[in-house]
Amino acid sequence: MAGLLEGTSFERVAVLLSCLFTAGAYLDAWSYVNNPAGISVLAPWQDISVHAGWFLLTIWLGLAMLVSLGRGAAWREALPTAYLIALAACGAYGLALIVDQYVQLASVRPIGLSRLLSPLPVVQVIAGALMVSAPLRAAWDRGDPVARAEAVVSAALVLSALTFILQFAHPFRDPWAAGVHPPAEVVWWIAEDFGVTSLLLQASLLTCLFMLLIRRFELRMGTFTTICLINGLLVAALKARWEMLVVALLTGLAADVLYRVLKPSLARTNAARLFAAAVPAVFTGAFFATTDIRFGIWWDWNLWAGVIVSSAAAGWLLSYLVFLPMPRLPSLSARPVAWPTHAVEVTANSVKDALEVLGQPASLAATPLSGLRFLTGSAENRGAELRELLLDIIRELETARSPRDVEAGRVLLDYYIRRVGTLEVVAERLHLSRPTLYRRLQRGFELVAERLDEMGEAGSTVDVWAGRAESKVENG
Repeated sequence: MAGLLEGTSFERVAVLLSCLFTAGAYLDAWSYVNNPAGISVLAPWQDISVHAGWFLLTIWLGLAMLVSLGRGAAWREALPTAYLIALAACGAYGLALIVDQYVQLASVRPIGLSRLLSPLPVVQVIAGALMVSAPLRAAWDRGDPVARAEAVVSAALVLSALTFILQFAHPFRDPWAAGVHPPAEVVWWIAEDFGVTSLLLQASLLTCLFMLLIRRFELRMGTFTTICLINGLLVAALKARWEMLVVALLTGLAADVLYRVLKPSLARTNAARLFAAAVPAVFTGAFFATTDIRFGIWWDWNLWAGVIVSSAAAGWLLSYLVFLPMPRLPSLSARPVAWPTHAVEVTANSVKDALEVLGQPASLAATPLSGLRFLTGSAENRGAELRELLLDIIRELETARSPRDVEAGRVLLDYYIRRVGTLEVVAERLHLSRPTLYRRLQRGFELVAERLDEMGEAGSTVDVWAGRAESKVENG
């Protein structure tokens, strides 16, 4: 199983079972929302699909853990951390399910929104979200530079878990703007309130997920389209609003194209903010266009145009939560002519921050260390140059005289470069206790910082002498 966990087969099965579980949950929801009485049209078998998905996923993760334990692995290392959390969530889901059955026997069975938002069903939704997010969190923990298909599908399922609990406020299920007249069963201003809320809420959720993926991974073409279509298919199926798949498709395609054109990243925060504003605007704009063609829109143009602008503004503001403004670095072209100074303060923490994004040159270029004076590359290539420099320094530590420094170099090499697994896995590979591992890790940061500091001092000294020579030439 250890070999299996290191490959993709285990994760692919986990993703497949997560899809089955999520589809079962939406089938359960479909059976309720299509009966005006608030009782499932499939009763008493409405839960069998979601329970089957939960059971199979629990069995799969449980067997994987048992095999690893049988091979001598400690329970904390039997599964990657993300899957350990998912297995615990499976247990929490089952416990909430059992308790909920007894609660229903002892009280009146809730219907409608009371059923969806009852405390125990909410616990089940939270546990379910932890279960289906495991492949995405595992890719995050491993430091995958590129989001593979498993992580992308998992991200779509995470979004679908959020839209499941918020399905009562989703425009794909209830397009309140549709029609030539306000809905007869609702006061017109309530229909407008519900419609605007659902559009802004779902556009914001979509934008936040996209921003997090952009911050952490490099994304292949089709990533956003896949996420939008998977989520759109599940939500639109609740009330057979199949025309809403056009909205999902247009939003996903626009996001993929914008990602390729703008190249948003930590190093290009302005592009990230433009992306964050454009995607929700496309989402709401595509919704109104599709709705108008299919049903007509009874809202006046001030309202629907205002919703598009408001969604763009919301996305732009949300980008500041994910992409914090980066501090301005001193100009690299300025040549010192006085006593040597460092343009960037090199610390163990700044080294750690750089190593965390070592596999992402664009993000690495946005770290403070990219402002080191002796890096000669252009702004676009500085991340790659810094990466090579850090790799060389870490490899040099393997030839250090002190055994402690050698171990520090090996810890950095295994964890940040080879990506062999969690820190616990690295400790086991190098036969280090946890306290010793963390001491070696901190020592490694300090050694790399010292080496960069030495190079900075040497570079600054050269710049000073060059500046003085130029000054003499200019003064004759």
